[in-house]
Amino acid sequence: MRKVTKLLKVIFLIPFSIGNSEERSVCAMDGSCSAVVLFTCLVSIMLVVVGTFSGLHRFNEVSMKVIWGLLVTLVTVGTFNICLNLILLHSRRFRITSPRVETDASTKLQLRFLWLFGIGLLLRTSLTIATDIECVVQGFVASYIASIFSSAMMIVFIISEIRLITYMYKHKLKFVRSAWIYYAIGIVLLANASVWFNFAAIGIAGILHRTDTNLSIDHNSFDVDTSVFLDKGNMKTFSWLHGIVKTILLPFSSGTSPTAQPDESNMNEEISPTLTFAHLVSCFCIVLGIYSGKQTTDDTARAIVWGLVMGLVSCGVIALVVLIFSNSVIIPQSENTETKDYSMNLRIIFLWLFGLAVILQSAVNFAIDLECVQKFPEENIIYIGFLSSSVLVLFIILQMGAITYFRNHYFNKSVQINFAVVFISLANFGLWFNSVVSNLNDTYTTNPNISHMIIFKNATSCYFDSKIQHALNSKLTPFLLPTRMEFFILASSFFISFWHSSSKQQNCHSRVISEELIHGVCDETTALLPRSTENRASHVFAIMISIFLSLPTFLTWLLLSFVYKDDSDHLNTAYEICHCFNSLAIIVIVYITFDNLSRRYIIRENHRPLTTSETILVFSSAGVVAYSTYGLLFALQSQVSEHMAALFRNIFWILETFLQTSLLIQCQRYVLSEKRSKLLSSFALVITITNLINWFLYSVYQNGPTEGRELIVGNKRNWAYVKTILVPLLIFYRFTSAMNSYSLYNQIKP
Repeated sequence: MRKVTKLLKVIFLIPFSIGNSEERSVCAMDGSCSAVVLFTCLVSIMLVVVGTFSGLHRFNEVSMKVIWGLLVTLVTVGTFNICLNLILLHSRRFRITSPRVETDASTKLQLRFLWLFGIGLLLRTSLTIATDIECVVQGFVASYIASIFSSAMMIVFIISEIRLITYMYKHKLKFVRSAWIYYAIGIVLLANASVWFNFAAIGIAGILHRTDTNLSIDHNSFDVDTSVFLDKGNMKTFSWLHGIVKTILLPFSSGTSPTAQPDESNMNEEISPTLTFAHLVSCFCIVLGIYSGKQTTDDTARAIVWGLVMGLVSCGVIALVVLIFSNSVIIPQSENTETKDYSMNLRIIFLWLFGLAVILQSAVNFAIDLECVQKFPEENIIYIGFLSSSVLVLFIILQMGAITYFRNHYFNKSVQINFAVVFISLANFGLWFNSVVSNLNDTYTTNPNISHMIIFKNATSCYFDSKIQHALNSKLTPFLLPTRMEFFILASSFFISFWHSSSKQQNCHSRVISEELIHGVCDETTALLPRSTENRASHVFAIMISIFLSLPTFLTWLLLSFVYKDDSDHLNTAYEICHCFNSLAIIVIVYITFDNLSRRYIIRENHRPLTTSETILVFSSAGVVAYSTYGLLFALQSQVSEHMAALFRNIFWILETFLQTSLLIQCQRYVLSEKRSKLLSSFALVITITNLINWFLYSVYQNGPTEGRELIVGNKRNWAYVKTILVPLLIFYRFTSAMNSYSLYNQIKP
């Protein structure tokens, strides 16, 4: 029994309790990063499951039973965990008194609204119970008794949740960091998110059902009378214009006072641009999402998309020029601290490779435009394509050059940095989002020459009928589309790190090198360690292990890609089994690494938030988990023995993603420079090579054994949307995991 208990503790508690100090210090980093990764993975799974079964296409009796069982389970477990939290609060071991003297007015107001919203939800649930009781009286007993039970559990869940929150704020209590607390709070948050998303999905499905049959869009209703905007007059005084510009820039320049002290933690210069980026991304998602799908069938939509995308790219080019020639003081990192990111040079190499791939696709589009000019020399609108391709290539080249040149520099706080990073990142996002939607539209467009196309009719038909499009571009796009996403995310992460360094650069001056080697540096890099020429045998052995783990998957990929393309059911099963073997090996390696870290290394006592690269790693891992959940649902619904391998493959894949992400983030919270480890460095090298091989396979072989999964989301078009969005995230997750594990390998190798 003791061995079973120890095994369960290793499986379920080590990734969360790793780093707990014996004194139970509140400031210690004791697994909260793992809790963030776990919550992200579980939310991704729940979004896929609830969104699939609550949607319009799958809303039937089976779907209702699945949703009911899932939500009742989550609400029941959430209620149990809330009661557990209330019990733990009465134990002095799991609580501390908050140092706050009085609860602030904003929190008190939020508590009042929490009670109001809770009463409203209780009223809605009570009405549901009354309706179910009426149905039971009429004779429909079996199904409605279950509904009454679920509503009753919802009421208990709401009341207990409100009680817990009110009790904690009333008595000014906080939980001590513990793995049990992480589990309990995470499950409660997951239950809240699932219930909310279920309500939203059912509401959207109902709206679509009501409007799907009688929805007709009048294209002329989008015409805008621009004469209203053109007749406003011009500014006659330069001071008025200067005042307007100064007023617009005020939210961005707040917090950048030259009188600010270096130790002041003023974050205003990051908050305003962050909000600007989030709001502009929301606006552009809606506009591009609506018009990008119609740009091959409607002149107005194509003009809007072209103007918006080219406007973003032009702003990005201007922002890059401003960043390069900015008056802000640029200080090389090597002059202040002995810091270096070991994966920096490798990231730069891949950035150039991805950038060259994007330039290649732009060059192919340029060649298609040349072919169209020969067919329709009188069409001036075709020359716009030349301008678009040229500006895009300039934007890509400037990004690669700026990142390569400034990769080891800090930037002083300035409005230029804030604006530059926001608009460069926004342009990258707009280009990627438009390319995804446009690719899906091109794939499913059968007749682009319909009546609404007048101005762009010849250009659109020439594009689809081009020999270059059929012979080259259509074959390159499946491989280059994920590369575009990888380039734009990687480039944006570099610029965001420049942005963060502008607010952290001042704190670097006050730190000595010895303190940095112990507690880490203020930038998103790690201490520069001397290279070692010893213990190469273990590294060679690690490379051999990596090749051994990836060789079966690589061989089955070769056979599926070039030999057995038609009749390959058994080979697909072998492909899934090889992936299971690979994922299981990585899981074992991660657990051994966790165990060594918890026993041999000490954790830093300062709570460090997630860095830019770690946030991107968590975000991309959510895409991997969502994609695996689709495969899991497909395997569960297929009822075919051959798909059991796919079932276990996706389960192991989800576990591998969570554990690997948690490990790569947790390792940066440890003091690794004091004890070099041959074993841990070998494991890090295995994870690096395995991720790079999988990254290559997923980039080249994207149409793996996924036939039939479109039935989960309704049809092949919906599945194409899901795959086009999630597969690039899967590919980028493998890449960024390889970069982070490579950095870990260089930190800890003997």
